[in-house]
Amino acid sequence: MGSISEWLRQVRDGRDSAVTRLWKRCRVQIDLCASRRMAGLETTQEDRQDIVQETYTACVRALQTSGTAAHEQIRDRTDFWKYLNIAVRNKVVDLVRRMRSRREGVWGQPALEPADSRLPVSLQPVPDHREQDPAEAAASADETARLFQALRPDLISIVELKLAGYTNLEIADELDCGLSTIERRLRAIRRIWGDLLHEGTDDR
Repeated sequence: MGSISEWLRQVRDGRDSAVTRLWKRCRVQIDLCASRRMAGLETTQEDRQDIVQETYTACVRALQTSGTAAHEQIRDRTDFWKYLNIAVRNKVVDLVRRMRSRREGVWGQPALEPADSRLPVSLQPVPDHREQDPAEAAASADETARLFQALRPDLISIVELKLAGYTNLEIADELDCGLSTIERRLRAIRRIWGDLLHEGTDDR
Protein backbone atom coordinates (compact mmCIF):
# COMPACT_ATOMS: atom_id res chain seq x y z
CA MET A 1 0.00 0.00 0.00
CA GLY A 2 2.63 2.55 1.03
CA SER A 3 2.37 5.58 3.27
CA ILE A 4 1.77 9.24 2.48
CA SER A 5 5.29 10.06 3.66
CA GLU A 6 6.74 7.50 1.27
CA TRP A 7 4.58 8.73 -1.61
CA LEU A 8 5.69 12.30 -0.91
CA ARG A 9 9.31 11.22 -1.24
CA GLN A 10 8.53 9.46 -4.52
CA VAL A 11 6.59 12.47 -5.85
CA ARG A 12 9.57 14.66 -5.01
CA ASP A 13 11.71 12.26 -7.04
CA GLY A 14 9.37 12.60 -10.03
CA ARG A 15 7.61 9.22 -9.95
CA ASP A 16 4.27 9.54 -11.76
CA SER A 17 2.82 6.44 -10.11
CA ALA A 18 3.21 8.09 -6.70
CA VAL A 19 1.49 11.25 -7.97
CA THR A 20 -1.53 9.12 -8.93
CA ARG A 21 -1.60 7.15 -5.68
CA LEU A 22 -1.29 10.29 -3.56
CA TRP A 23 -4.09 11.97 -5.51
CA LYS A 24 -6.44 9.02 -4.93
CA ARG A 25 -5.60 9.11 -1.22
CA CYS A 26 -6.00 12.85 -0.61
CA ARG A 27 -8.58 14.14 -3.10
CA VAL A 28 -11.50 13.53 -0.72
CA GLN A 29 -9.82 15.52 2.05
CA ILE A 30 -8.97 18.37 -0.34
CA ASP A 31 -12.57 18.40 -1.57
CA LEU A 32 -13.90 18.53 2.00
CA CYS A 33 -11.49 21.32 2.89
CA ALA A 34 -12.60 23.30 -0.16
CA SER A 35 -16.28 22.69 0.67
CA ARG A 36 -15.81 24.08 4.17
CA ARG A 37 -13.83 27.09 2.94
CA MET A 38 -16.46 27.86 0.29
CA ALA A 39 -19.49 27.44 2.56
CA GLY A 40 -21.75 30.46 2.16
CA LEU A 41 -20.13 31.61 -1.10
CA GLU A 42 -22.14 31.77 -4.30
CA THR A 43 -20.00 29.29 -6.22
CA THR A 44 -20.62 26.27 -8.43
CA GLN A 45 -19.55 22.65 -8.11
CA GLU A 46 -17.18 23.26 -11.03
CA ASP A 47 -15.53 26.07 -9.05
CA ARG A 48 -14.87 23.68 -6.17
CA GLN A 49 -13.57 20.93 -8.45
CA ASP A 50 -11.23 23.43 -10.11
CA ILE A 51 -9.86 24.48 -6.74
CA VAL A 52 -9.31 20.86 -5.68
CA GLN A 53 -7.44 19.97 -8.88
CA GLU A 54 -5.46 23.21 -9.02
CA THR A 55 -4.42 22.83 -5.38
CA TYR A 56 -3.07 19.32 -5.91
CA THR A 57 -1.36 20.19 -9.20
CA ALA A 58 0.33 23.21 -7.61
CA CYS A 59 1.43 21.10 -4.64
CA VAL A 60 2.99 18.43 -6.86
CA ARG A 61 4.75 21.07 -8.96
CA ALA A 62 6.13 22.72 -5.81
CA LEU A 63 7.27 19.38 -4.38
CA GLN A 64 9.21 18.64 -7.56
CA THR A 65 10.80 22.10 -7.80
CA SER A 66 14.01 22.47 -5.82
CA GLY A 67 14.17 25.56 -3.64
CA THR A 68 10.42 25.95 -3.04
CA ALA A 69 8.99 25.92 0.47
CA ALA A 70 7.05 22.74 -0.29
CA HIS A 71 10.13 20.95 -1.58
CA GLU A 72 12.12 21.84 1.51
CA GLN A 73 9.49 21.64 4.25
CA ILE A 74 6.97 18.89 3.39
CA ARG A 75 8.40 15.68 4.82
CA ASP A 76 5.42 13.82 6.25
CA ARG A 77 1.63 13.69 6.20
CA THR A 78 1.29 16.39 8.87
CA ASP A 79 3.34 18.87 6.80
CA PHE A 80 1.39 17.83 3.71
CA TRP A 81 -2.08 18.44 5.21
CA LYS A 82 -1.00 21.80 6.61
CA TYR A 83 0.32 22.86 3.20
CA LEU A 84 -2.85 21.72 1.42
CA ASN A 85 -5.08 23.56 3.89
CA ILE A 86 -3.20 26.81 3.33
CA ALA A 87 -3.15 26.25 -0.44
CA VAL A 88 -6.92 25.68 -0.56
CA ARG A 89 -7.51 28.81 1.50
CA ASN A 90 -5.36 30.85 -0.90
CA LYS A 91 -7.18 29.40 -3.93
CA VAL A 92 -10.57 30.32 -2.42
CA VAL A 93 -9.35 33.85 -1.68
CA ASP A 94 -8.21 34.18 -5.30
CA LEU A 95 -11.60 32.92 -6.49
CA VAL A 96 -13.45 35.48 -4.35
CA ARG A 97 -11.26 38.25 -5.76
CA ARG A 98 -12.00 37.14 -9.32
CA MET A 99 -15.71 37.00 -8.53
CA ARG A 100 -15.63 40.55 -7.16
CA SER A 101 -13.70 41.75 -10.19
CA ARG A 102 -16.22 40.09 -12.51
CA ARG A 103 -19.12 41.52 -10.54
CA GLU A 104 -17.71 45.02 -10.92
CA GLY A 105 -17.37 44.44 -14.65
CA VAL A 106 -20.97 43.29 -14.96
CA TRP A 107 -22.61 45.78 -12.62
CA GLY A 108 -20.23 48.72 -12.84
CA GLN A 109 -18.29 49.62 -15.98
CA PRO A 110 -19.31 47.48 -18.97
CA ALA A 111 -17.12 44.41 -19.26
CA LEU A 112 -14.86 44.46 -22.31
CA GLU A 113 -14.68 40.70 -22.70
CA PRO A 114 -17.62 38.49 -23.76
CA ALA A 115 -19.76 36.95 -21.03
CA ASP A 116 -17.98 33.98 -19.45
CA SER A 117 -20.13 30.84 -19.64
CA ARG A 118 -18.28 29.53 -16.55
CA LEU A 119 -19.40 32.51 -14.48
CA PRO A 120 -21.68 31.38 -11.63
CA VAL A 121 -25.32 32.29 -12.22
CA SER A 122 -25.22 34.41 -9.05
CA LEU A 123 -22.76 36.78 -10.73
CA GLN A 124 -24.79 37.38 -13.86
CA PRO A 125 -26.85 40.59 -14.12
CA VAL A 126 -30.14 40.34 -12.22
CA PRO A 127 -33.02 42.80 -12.23
CA ASP A 128 -32.57 44.06 -8.67
CA HIS A 129 -28.76 43.70 -8.61
CA ARG A 130 -28.80 42.17 -5.14
CA GLU A 131 -25.80 40.43 -3.61
CA GLN A 132 -25.87 37.74 -0.96
CA ASP A 133 -26.30 39.15 2.53
CA PRO A 134 -22.96 38.74 4.41
CA ALA A 135 -24.90 37.71 7.51
CA GLU A 136 -26.53 34.90 5.55
CA ALA A 137 -23.15 33.76 4.22
CA ALA A 138 -21.69 33.69 7.74
CA ALA A 139 -24.70 31.81 9.07
CA SER A 140 -24.34 29.21 6.31
CA ALA A 141 -20.65 28.68 7.13
CA ASP A 142 -21.43 28.37 10.85
CA GLU A 143 -24.19 25.86 10.15
CA THR A 144 -21.85 23.69 8.07
CA ALA A 145 -19.24 23.69 10.84
CA ARG A 146 -21.89 22.82 13.44
CA LEU A 147 -23.11 19.84 11.43
CA PHE A 148 -19.62 18.39 11.02
CA GLN A 149 -18.72 18.93 14.66
CA ALA A 150 -21.70 16.82 15.69
CA LEU A 151 -20.30 13.70 13.95
CA ARG A 152 -17.85 11.06 15.12
CA PRO A 153 -14.67 10.62 13.02
CA ASP A 154 -16.00 7.43 11.40
CA LEU A 155 -19.14 9.25 10.30
CA ILE A 156 -17.15 12.21 8.97
CA SER A 157 -15.16 9.79 6.80
CA ILE A 158 -18.39 8.65 5.17
CA VAL A 159 -19.53 12.25 4.58
CA GLU A 160 -16.15 13.02 3.00
CA LEU A 161 -16.55 10.15 0.55
CA LYS A 162 -20.15 11.11 -0.21
CA LEU A 163 -18.97 14.64 -1.03
CA ALA A 164 -16.48 13.13 -3.45
CA GLY A 165 -19.28 11.30 -5.28
CA TYR A 166 -18.72 7.76 -3.97
CA THR A 167 -21.65 5.29 -3.96
CA ASN A 168 -22.51 3.41 -0.77
CA LEU A 169 -20.89 0.26 -2.16
CA GLU A 170 -17.71 2.16 -3.08
CA ILE A 171 -17.60 3.69 0.41
CA ALA A 172 -17.89 0.24 1.96
CA ASP A 173 -14.99 -0.96 -0.18
CA GLU A 174 -12.91 2.14 0.60
CA LEU A 175 -13.45 1.81 4.37
CA ASP A 176 -13.19 -1.99 4.32
CA CYS A 177 -16.54 -2.69 5.93
CA GLY A 178 -19.92 -4.09 4.94
CA LEU A 179 -22.55 -2.25 2.92
CA SER A 180 -25.05 -2.67 5.75
CA THR A 181 -22.62 -0.89 8.09
CA ILE A 182 -22.38 2.09 5.73
CA GLU A 183 -26.16 2.25 5.36
CA ARG A 184 -26.59 2.11 9.14
CA ARG A 185 -24.07 4.93 9.63
CA LEU A 186 -25.74 7.02 6.94
CA ARG A 187 -29.02 6.66 8.82
CA ALA A 188 -27.21 7.80 11.97
CA ILE A 189 -25.86 10.85 10.12
CA ARG A 190 -29.33 11.76 8.86
CA ARG A 191 -30.76 11.33 12.36
CA ILE A 192 -28.05 13.47 13.99
CA TRP A 193 -28.31 16.23 11.40
CA GLY A 194 -32.11 16.06 11.39
CA ASP A 195 -32.19 16.60 15.15
CA LEU A 196 -29.77 19.53 14.89
CA LEU A 197 -31.74 21.21 12.11
CA HIS A 198 -34.98 20.63 14.05
CA GLU A 199 -33.43 22.28 17.11
CA GLY A 200 -32.40 25.25 14.98
CA THR A 201 -36.00 25.61 13.75
CA ASP A 202 -37.40 25.47 17.29
CA ASP A 203 -35.02 28.23 18.42
CA ARG A 204 -36.38 30.73 15.89
